[in-house]
Amino acid sequence: MKVNAFNPANGTLLAEGISGIAFGNVKAGQHCDTPAVIKVEKTTENEFSAMKMFLQSNGGLNYSKFGYFISGEFVTGVDYTYMTGTLFDLATGVTGMDFTGVTGLDINIVSGQPADYVWLDIQPGQYEVGSTSSINYRFVFDYT
Repeated sequence: MKVNAFNPANGTLLAEGISGIAFGNVKAGQHCDTPAVIKVEKTTENEFSAMKMFLQSNGGLNYSKFGYFISGEFVTGVDYTYMTGTLFDLATGVTGMDFTGVTGLDINIVSGQPADYVWLDIQPGQYEVGSTSSINYRFVFDYT
């Protein structure tokens, strides 16, 4: 499995097999200027049967909101307004598909392949200060 990054303006592939994303400099109380867009792709797996995405660590930004938008097709013009009602809950201790502490984001599987694009946004809390590079999203999945 690998995670690819896409240009949020036009859907062109920016990078394959990324290990991190950047929200840029985001002011407290505001959303990031440009959401990160990712999509999972199978590599050596025959086929996926289920997949979920969780926010495993907020990097100490305890008053921040981590939004997402998900679509089976690339959509132009997605900004934070698409993500204000769909927020990740912090899910520490995720162990697999049977994790029940937090719902997580279901990634649709079509013909054994993850099918959804995921847009990610952050809105630091109004009085949040500092920076972090330890925000962690986690994918859990079943495959053959």
